[in-house]
Amino acid sequence: AASAKQALASLSAQQATAAAVSSMTKPVPKPKPKPDPPRPALTPAPAPNTPPPRWETSLQQVNDAKEHVQRELHKYIVENTDLKKKAAQYDALKTRYAETNHRYNVLLELMGEKEEECQELRAKLGRNPGY
Repeated sequence: AASAKQALASLSAQQATAAAVSSMTKPVPKPKPKPDPPRPALTPAPAPNTPPPRWETSLQQVNDAKEHVQRELHKYIVENTDLKKKAAQYDALKTRYAETNHRYNVLLELMGEKEEECQELRAKLGRNPGY
């Protein structure tokens, strides 16, 4: 019983000490996070009469070159399309010319044969005026 009393007294003393220590120490408050500073604009407005930064000039030159190449490409595509149409027309005309030239030569040959027949008939009529 005495040792139980001693243990209880010891526990009470420890609790009292802990309470005294906790009352002496104040809880340390957590520091509040600082708000983020405002971010500057990505591209600040240039001061009047100052040249743009070098990268902007380079970017503008690249964009200008790109636009120029796009215009040229468009021009060449249109020109290529026109040339393809003209090539198709040329092939069709070449075929028609060959057909027409062949018919012309056949007609000339037939005409020559008919002319020979006419000359033969005239010659016969000249020899035989009685017909």
